[in-house]
Amino acid sequence: MKGLSINSSILYDRSKSTCSFCKDSGHQINKCPYVKTVWENLEKGIIPISYLKTTKSDTDRTHYSLAWYADNGSYWGELYKLTEKSYEKWEKAQHREKRKGTTIKQDKKICGYCGDTGHTRAKCEHLDFHKRALVKANRNFRKWFYQEYVVQQGLSTGCIISFDLRTNNGGSGSTVKPVSVQTIITDVNWGSINLLSLLDLENVQVRYNTKVGNAKSGKLENIREFLTSRVLCKMPKANLPNSPHIAGLNYVSSSFVGVPLPMLSKKSSYLQGYENYAKIGWGDCNLIENFRIVQKAPQNLGSEWVDGFSDEMSVIFKKFNQEELNFFGIIEHIKDWATKTE
Repeated sequence: MKGLSINSSILYDRSKSTCSFCKDSGHQINKCPYVKTVWENLEKGIIPISYLKTTKSDTDRTHYSLAWYADNGSYWGELYKLTEKSYEKWEKAQHREKRKGTTIKQDKKICGYCGDTGHTRAKCEHLDFHKRALVKANRNFRKWFYQEYVVQQGLSTGCIISFDLRTNNGGSGSTVKPVSVQTIITDVNWGSINLLSLLDLENVQVRYNTKVGNAKSGKLENIREFLTSRVLCKMPKANLPNSPHIAGLNYVSSSFVGVPLPMLSKKSSYLQGYENYAKIGWGDCNLIENFRIVQKAPQNLGSEWVDGFSDEMSVIFKKFNQEELNFFGIIEHIKDWATKTE
């Protein structure tokens, strides 16, 4: 899946969430242990210097932390404004928690996955069944993939592939005759290969007014992008013909690009970044046709590879609900592969 396969620095290396009041990463404003005490003092016209010095914040966020205000009197006016605003947020959060505790009843629980009442995701039988089916399905798919592509066709690191690349004329937009490319493959994204690479997600219609449950078209497009899976062959960028004139290639900082394995025979594939899964160029530029493995290379992935990536894939059941996954045909696809003979 694209959401789990691209460079983690793009999707997941976000800075830690910190409290907007005290700058500590251990909590957020609704749980801040300092805001109430500081505000009660400031309301009385007291600057609680000693108390401020006992507070903590991340070591890399000392500037404008509460302890910093204690030693910088010229900023106490800013401290008052910050505390007043923060206390208002903190107080509203406490009221929300109180209302939540008095209005939610046990028999009104709604499962965030299947939508049924009386249970949550932790007790959802549908979710449990789909998780177990996913493990079987991905194992069956990987066994099939290994026999079909690695053993029979010789796909591996070190194999030689050829394909026709249809690009444009120096960015003018006019297409030129396809150029034959032959190159060695330096790697394959073995770790993230999964059964969704056989699912044509792009064929699912998501128009501007499409809505599935509470998910509108924008979120559905994000879900589609997250679930998109491809088998990518890594090749040196220098092996591309007349590379400066390939649309968008000058924006690729890496020395390598990705060539998708044509898993869906009727679908076109395009040159893309190996690390970020992003399509290189625009429109129908850099179209890959007639992909072939012309020289095999031996590859022994090991028995543990067959069982790999299922745990990582299960995140789809946390991020998306059953209705959203059904919209893209994910659940049916999982069930189908789970029942295939190993």
